[in-house]
Amino acid sequence: MNITMAEARLRPDTHIDLLEVVSMEGRYYMARFYIGDDGFILVGKDQRPVLFTSSCEVREAFHGFKIQQTEIIPPAGTDEMIGMTPDSVTEMRVRL
Repeated sequence: MNITMAEARLRPDTHIDLLEVVSMEGRYYMARFYIGDDGFILVGKDQRPVLFTSSCEVREAFHGFKIQQTEIIPPAGTDEMIGMTPDSVTEMRVRL
């Protein structure tokens, strides 16, 4: 589900269980987060994912939210280069 920052701040349950900082080919970062069983991607007013230029920008954007756990998911472009199929790839996750 897509959600803008304004909508996220208006929710009564703004306690985030998991914030995933997803690296998009090492150049941009996207924020994916979970509130209870509901998963969200942070989007702008145009409904496109907000792309951050650093993980610090993600942290600043979510300042003020209560976040239980944060993970960064780095890119895994080499898997495709060596012939691994997308269904055989396990995402690497780093807890912050």
